[in-house]
Amino acid sequence: MASRKRRPPAETRPSFLDRRTRIVAVVLIGFALVLALWSRHKDGRPPKGPVASEEELEKPPPTPAPGAFGAIGMTAATTEPPPPTVAPDPPPVIDNILLEKSEVCAGEENLVTVKAHTTNGTDPALHYVIDGHMGQAYPVTLWKNDRGDVVGEHTITVFGRNNVATTVPLPQYEVKDCRPTYLAAVTTAVRSNTWADFDFTARIVGVPPPPTAADRQRGAAPPVVPKPFKGVSYTWSFGDGETVTTLTPVVEHNYEGREQKTEYSYFVIGVTIRGSKGETVTGRTTLALQNPSYEALAQKGIVALLISLDPRFPELGSDGKVTQHVRIWHNQPQGVTIEHAALTKYFKQAAGETKPEEVDVNSVLGTTVIPAGKEGITVTVTLDPQSEEEVFTKTWALTGRSAEGYPVLGSFSVMLPPARPAPDAGSRVFDPLLQQKIMAAKEILGKDIVDDEDIWRLEREGAFAKLKVTPEQAAAAASAAIADAIQKGPPSQQPPTTTHGAPVPKSTGEQAAQPSQGGSATNTK
Repeated sequence: MASRKRRPPAETRPSFLDRRTRIVAVVLIGFALVLALWSRHKDGRPPKGPVASEEELEKPPPTPAPGAFGAIGMTAATTEPPPPTVAPDPPPVIDNILLEKSEVCAGEENLVTVKAHTTNGTDPALHYVIDGHMGQAYPVTLWKNDRGDVVGEHTITVFGRNNVATTVPLPQYEVKDCRPTYLAAVTTAVRSNTWADFDFTARIVGVPPPPTAADRQRGAAPPVVPKPFKGVSYTWSFGDGETVTTLTPVVEHNYEGREQKTEYSYFVIGVTIRGSKGETVTGRTTLALQNPSYEALAQKGIVALLISLDPRFPELGSDGKVTQHVRIWHNQPQGVTIEHAALTKYFKQAAGETKPEEVDVNSVLGTTVIPAGKEGITVTVTLDPQSEEEVFTKTWALTGRSAEGYPVLGSFSVMLPPARPAPDAGSRVFDPLLQQKIMAAKEILGKDIVDDEDIWRLEREGAFAKLKVTPEQAAAAASAAIADAIQKGPPSQQPPTTTHGAPVPKSTGEQAAQPSQGGSATNTK
């Protein structure tokens, strides 16, 4: 017979109301605890609880078992130890400052040369500023005021890696009251669409003699500035062992083949100008060039391919195609291997570009190895506007590896040239002085059409020194410009101008792989 449990007496059983009261009380107590803990957390105070002992605090946290965090990508609470703190580079140490002369006349050059080193083996990163000019050697000129004091404060600063620096005063040397009669000023300008081809221009400057004490006392007019003599020959030195003599004050020199084992290379450029009566004057300046090969390898760990274009600007040939000769080289001691080449085409009117397309390296370069040395390899690429009428630029990106295992990167392009110079393609010129320059340039160069670069070069050579504009010519030019503007009407009534162009990416390294569209036609309509 089945048994059944006996119920306790009624007086000992909790009533239904008592049970419900207890449940509600437990829930309320729990809610109150949660609320208290949340309030303390919100106020930034840690919840109360047992305090760990010192022994427990010193114990390392337990290492979680593999897979303890499941497959949801969580990371363990333990962290890797922080990397060791790298001490900042100490400032460079200046070993010696060499002065070319112990005494000079005011305004006379004194070549100052600095020798320095670092204490942590980072000498290739050293760069120098002498009297406010970059260079490890610089021709300093000092002047004196009316009281006989040297004008200005003059310092030398040597920078190391991360621009830690050491600055010292320029060593004192005697500056006498005399002055040279003439100075030769040398200016530098990188040629358009190059990165290492420079034009240097020499100019003769007359220096007035210093006023005497008697002149100052009687308030005499400032001394007359001597008229510069006419130079008939210019002997140049370029700081790399090469020299040349020219008959004009402008000379071109290329520094592509320089060593690039340091962050900067410095070259002292000098010129001696001779006149027809035997007069001579000498001037110097310093050219500071940052080295793209060193920078790419030291800072990015890559070998940069360097590019030189021939011609410097794209030209449309007689066959209707744009042909560009590209010399590719590098500064590694051994050849580098090119493993991949990719071609990207950019379209006119900024209409976008294609995805990079892998192409055969041999079909582009004719080889897979670029040898060491400035000569490198020369490739020829073309752009055919007839078969590729929507294409504005074609760019080849090269990747590979050096013999030492460094990645190799570089690129080059061929692009459509600007419109050929033509009488109806230039801008109308109203400036009477510019009109004279154009006419003189046409006569000097024997051209029907001249461009901006022709004008700039002849201007630097002094070919326009005697050109002048009368007030009547200036007034007539202004009237003609106003009449032309009235005839054209406001800009809204003029036909829209279509600009053909597309963004061209910069290639790795400091190179002129993408020609600019310079050299506009200049005419006098």
